[in-house]
Amino acid sequence: DKNFGIEFRDPGNARLTSARINGEDIALSKNNRGFHQIRRAWKTGDEIAIEFQYVLNSHIETPKDSQRWVAFTYGPWALAEKIEKGATLAQPFAGKDVPSKPPSQWLEPYPAQQGAVPSFRIKGTEILLEPYYRAGSKETGPRTYFEF
Repeated sequence: DKNFGIEFRDPGNARLTSARINGEDIALSKNNRGFHQIRRAWKTGDEIAIEFQYVLNSHIETPKDSQRWVAFTYGPWALAEKIEKGATLAQPFAGKDVPSKPPSQWLEPYPAQQGAVPSFRIKGTEILLEPYYRAGSKETGPRTYFEF
């Protein structure tokens, strides 16, 4: 047995929902730096399970030219559309009052295979948004901002 502490923080736009050691719920406290901490005597084979609930957010940008843009995040992930080279870009939010409604009015969860990363569809379209890191390749590029 070794007695020591571990620390972790919540990812951006996420809330801690549970923490378990070897299947048993544990209470956590935050230290003065804002980190959750667990201090205990550890044994070989101990397992920690930490679960977070991610929050869907919209981000509005209005540059100097007055064109307005919206982007979305889910927890710590920026969401992006995978764009094929030469594709015509749809404007699903054109003429809509995006800031006045929560992001759940614009995006719906897209059914994913078990263990797959979360994806969202822009309601009324076939446009899928997935974590940014998955949207780019040698043949595609990511699109994160949409005009409205």
